[in-house]
Amino acid sequence: MKIGLIAALVLFASAGNAAEISATDQSWSVDPKFEKTDKVRLALSGAACVPDTNQCLIVNDEKKYAEFFTIGPHLLRPGRVIKLLPDTVDGVEMDEIDAEGVVFLNGSFYITGSHGLSRKTGELKPSIFHVFRFAVDANAGLPAFEFNDDDVAPTIDSTPKLRGIIKDQAELAPFAEVKLDKNGANIEGIAAQGSDLLFGFRAPLVGAGKDHAVVLRVDANRLFGKGKPAAKLHTLKLEPGLGIRDMAVAKSGVLLLAGPSGEAKGEPSLWLWDGTSATPTKLGTLPGIAPSEKAETVLVIKDDATSLHLLVLFDSILDGGPREYIVRL
Repeated sequence: MKIGLIAALVLFASAGNAAEISATDQSWSVDPKFEKTDKVRLALSGAACVPDTNQCLIVNDEKKYAEFFTIGPHLLRPGRVIKLLPDTVDGVEMDEIDAEGVVFLNGSFYITGSHGLSRKTGELKPSIFHVFRFAVDANAGLPAFEFNDDDVAPTIDSTPKLRGIIKDQAELAPFAEVKLDKNGANIEGIAAQGSDLLFGFRAPLVGAGKDHAVVLRVDANRLFGKGKPAAKLHTLKLEPGLGIRDMAVAKSGVLLLAGPSGEAKGEPSLWLWDGTSATPTKLGTLPGIAPSEKAETVLVIKDDATSLHLLVLFDSILDGGPREYIVRL
């Protein structure tokens, strides 16, 4: 009889063991290069795929566009660019989105900006306080509408509501629009569960030992509808100093890629969360990663009863430097 993923994790946890995580020796390539400049290729920050297709979307934290790509045998093949944010909104100039995560939910891709101050300068940029949504064809994995990298298609929705929702949360409000080195709020991942979007924060860390990361749950449709939707804040016990650096949807729950909340270097680790408890299960650390390498994106490429096959991409490595990992349970 096959044992399910969650049951297997419970057995590992009760035995005091982590799952086995190993890097494969299979190299991955990116051909052609991601658009449009090396500055962007060094700043890929999140990716997600349409289920049952090889069509995916990747975002970056430098520009106002995302890029489609396909996954082949050990190959990422970049495709067309889609512009998400116009150059001005209500007369206000828009800079980069600082996109930090993308998820596919109920026929649409959702992309989130960081909703935090610039890490280097502390500058407040209105352009980063947006969440975007656009529909794609479930079979082709691409939009049915016309799109390009010069204009924003009218069928692309955006909302600035999350900015106010963050300020409405008692535990988040003191950290809203505060610099990262002061434990300021900064989103770095997005996932989905049911009809809800889950926004994972790199910071703030909360709790007496700063060992809890936060996830903000908001109904996706209400976020883009009229009025301000209700939200729920989850505080997740990880380890001191660890924030959420990316999220992905697995069959058994939400996969968390954790790393240092601040600029300190440290080993990235993987956790599995059921979406309700305050104590995610630690799967283990990712092996073979140099201190200077920043694991930024986790993508589930195979998910079965006994293992997860993951593709991890890195900030500050051209085209993300994709590496494959297997989590054996």
